[in-house]
Amino acid sequence: IADMVGRRIGFAITIGIFTLGAIASSAVDNRAVVYYLLALFRLVVGFGVGGEYPLAASIASENAEDANQKRGRAVAFTFAMQGVGALAVPLIALLLLVWSSDLDLVWRLCLGLGAVPGLVTLPFRLTMAETGQFKAAQSRERLRGSRSLWRRVQWRWVVLKRYWREMIGTTLTWLLFDALFYGNTLFTPTL
Repeated sequence: IADMVGRRIGFAITIGIFTLGAIASSAVDNRAVVYYLLALFRLVVGFGVGGEYPLAASIASENAEDANQKRGRAVAFTFAMQGVGALAVPLIALLLLVWSSDLDLVWRLCLGLGAVPGLVTLPFRLTMAETGQFKAAQSRERLRGSRSLWRRVQWRWVVLKRYWREMIGTTLTWLLFDALFYGNTLFTPTL
């Protein structure tokens, strides 16, 4: 989608989805269906993060000045922020538990505070410039003649038909990795 609408708009959409999911997760109220609603809203968060993850790497790579050295460092630094988040989350949860004995408030704040990065960065994302490589790709597209959205979708369908096995293999591998990695991370305090 970011290839079609632009990095700036795509980046704003992903953080918007993520932020809305985090806010909705913290606001779940109906006790009878609380787990279903939490699962739904955490899925929304995951959908936003799923778009955020590759787009952040693309933007970091496209904004790097030197293709040989700085690009790799920029992408590595982007992915290293996952470690910072993995460390910050339990520390924040611990601070909230020390601050309050109201567990209902604590879990809501833990989930709701996930919206803070989105709320802070959304204005910057809405005003950021498109990457130079994306602008160059748009210029090449204009020179070739403007293709309709339908033609661009058709082209992607041709690629999907050709590489569907590789895409399923990659997708399932990432799914298994994420389930194991995040599942173990989730239960680390218990272990």
